[in-house]
Amino acid sequence: IMHEAMRYRVPIVATGSGLGFEELSELIPLVSPKNPSAIANEIIKILGSDNYRKTLINNYDKYILEHEWSVVIRDFFDEYTQLS
Repeated sequence: IMHEAMRYRVPIVATGSGLGFEELSELIPLVSPKNPSAIANEIIKILGSDNYRKTLINNYDKYILEHEWSVVIRDFFDEYTQLS
């Protein structure tokens, strides 16, 4: 769902932790799922600041360009051909 939101340039607030969230933590605000105030404050921050919202969306755009299937498969192919 997060990747779809990124593609549609919708600001995201995520709750969670772990391996999958480590990479995304540079792109999206992460807050504790047990802290409703932190979730609310982050939503208010996104809604209240055009600059912050635009920064998040610009980060999404860069991430999506770097992780497009054509880019990823080319990188895998390059790695594979270097092994042989």
